[in-house]
Amino acid sequence: MSALRLEGLAKRFGDEDAVRDLTVEVQPGEILALLGSSGAGKSTTLKMAAGVERPSDGRVVVGARDVTGEPSWRRNAAMVFESYVLYPQLSVFDNIAFPLRAPGLRGRYDQAEIRRRVERVARTVEIDRLLDRRPAELSGGQRQRVALSRALVRDPSMFLLDEPIAHLDAKLRHWLRGELRRTLTRYDAPTIWATPDGLEAMAVADRIALIVDGRVVQSGTPREVFSSPATADAARLLGDPAMNVVEGTVDATGALRIGDLDSHSLPLAQWTAGKPAPGATRVGVRPTELRLADALGRGGVPGEVLAAEAGTRQTVIIARVGGQILRVVTRERIGLRATEQVAIDWSDATVHLFSTDGDSRLTTEASVDTGSPLTNEAMEVSP
Repeated sequence: MSALRLEGLAKRFGDEDAVRDLTVEVQPGEILALLGSSGAGKSTTLKMAAGVERPSDGRVVVGARDVTGEPSWRRNAAMVFESYVLYPQLSVFDNIAFPLRAPGLRGRYDQAEIRRRVERVARTVEIDRLLDRRPAELSGGQRQRVALSRALVRDPSMFLLDEPIAHLDAKLRHWLRGELRRTLTRYDAPTIWATPDGLEAMAVADRIALIVDGRVVQSGTPREVFSSPATADAARLLGDPAMNVVEGTVDATGALRIGDLDSHSLPLAQWTAGKPAPGATRVGVRPTELRLADALGRGGVPGEVLAAEAGTRQTVIIARVGGQILRVVTRERIGLRATEQVAIDWSDATVHLFSTDGDSRLTTEASVDTGSPLTNEAMEVSP
C-alpha cells in the first residue's frame, strides 16, 4: 500500500479561494483528521483527492504516481459523502455490494465472498437487520451507515471520509469512533477523516491537520495541536467549550491585564518560560483550567456572571471580565445567577499568548506538564 500526498492543492470557484496551498501526507494505515469548521474547505479537499473535483493548482500523488489528471475510478478511492449518495432503487445489501460488482472488479469476488463482506461490515455498523430494505425506508443515521459500509466493504488505495458519523446519535457515534479506527487501521490504506468535531478528531486520528479558510494552519499529533495551538483559530477548534481567546495587554513588568481591567494584573512568570514583549496581545486559556475563587487573590480577577449552564457532570459559568467574555468549567453545581460578582482564579491555568491578529503564537512553552495523557476532562468535554 502507498502513501497519499496532497501537494500545494488549491481550488478556486470564480473569485473565491475554497482551498489554498494545502499540503498533507498520509502514510499507509495512518488516519489523518482534517479538522475545521463548516466552509473551511474540508469537503473540497477530499473531492480533489478522490478525483471528483479537479484542482486549480497542485498535485495528488499516490506513492510515486501523480494521479492529478486521472479519473476517479482509476484512483481506487473509497469516499464517504456526508450526503450519503445512495442508489434509491437498490436494497441496502446491493448498495453496499455495489463497489464489489463494478466493471473494474468484475470477476474478482464471487457471490459468497460478496455476501460475507457485506454482512461483516453491516454487523460492524449495526445495520445487518436492514439489508433487505430500500434507502427510503431508513432514517438519516441508517443511510449514513449504509454509505459508510459501502466504503468499508472494498480494498481501496485510500479512504476519504467526509464527516462519516455526523448524523448518528451520540451513543452510536461514541462507539463507532473506536470501532472504525480499529477497522480502518486493519486495511493498511491511508485515511483522511474530515470533521468539525475536535473530540472526534482526537479520538480517531494519528495526526490532525487544522484547516481554516481553506489553509492548513497547523498539523501534528493530537497532543501537539492541543497543547501548543499555533494560532487563535487553531486554539478554538479543540475543546468543548472552546478555548477562551480574549484581548489583553502585557505591561513592562511582565504582568498580564485582561481587557480594560486596570485594577488587577496577573504575573505571567508563573505560566510562561521567557518574558514576552510588552504590548497588546490575545490571550488563550481553557475553561477547565480556570476556577471560581472565594476571594480575589494573586491569581484572581473579578468578573460578572452572565449565565450558568448546568450539565449532568459540570457547570459552565459565562462571565464578563474587563469587557471580555470568559467561560469557566466547574465540577460543582453552583447556583449562580446573572449579575452576581465572582472571583476567577487563573493561578493553575496555562496561558497561551497570540499576536493581536491571532495569526501567530507568541509563547510556546509553559510551566505546566503537557506530557500527561489527554483525557476528556483535559479536552473540556462532557460525556
